[in-house]
Amino acid sequence: MITLNLIPPEQVAKLKNKKTYAAIKDLLLLFLLFSIIISIMLVGSKYYLQEKLTSLMDRNSASIQSNNNLNSRIIAINDKINRTYSIQKNFKRWSYLLQKINELTPSAITVNEISISKGEISLEIIGVAKTRDDLLQLKKNLDGSGLFAKINLPISSLINRENNSFNIRADINLDKIPQ
Repeated sequence: MITLNLIPPEQVAKLKNKKTYAAIKDLLLLFLLFSIIISIMLVGSKYYLQEKLTSLMDRNSASIQSNNNLNSRIIAINDKINRTYSIQKNFKRWSYLLQKINELTPSAITVNEISISKGEISLEIIGVAKTRDDLLQLKKNLDGSGLFAKINLPISSLINRENNSFNIRADINLDKIPQ
């Protein structure tokens, strides 16, 4: 088949250029259209994400406030627990000490008063002994128990053979008293 080209070569070149320009123009329009669509999607996404961020920040601030209240309550409870622990750590069973004094006291001695000074960590026993030997036995028992140190029995309490009023002072060994 023979093709006849009746269009002058200049116009053929112009037509080819026109087709090329039209294709480039269509390609640019498609690129511009996709760019506009992507830009619209990005702007919409930006506003959507900003709204979500604002919502999350509001929820987080409420959670933070709630957590701060909870933390302050926990701190208060921990403070009470620490104070209770401190009290229990320093607690001494004074009843144990009184029971031991009762066991160490001979039956011929009448105890009228027992004073315990926590500040000075000392003890004072006031009473009456039937005999001097009973009083010396009490001093010996207190000394041998290990619960007391520096037991002070005035000589004036040992003057009479019978019915001796006495006043014994002693330091308490806190390490020997169970908790």
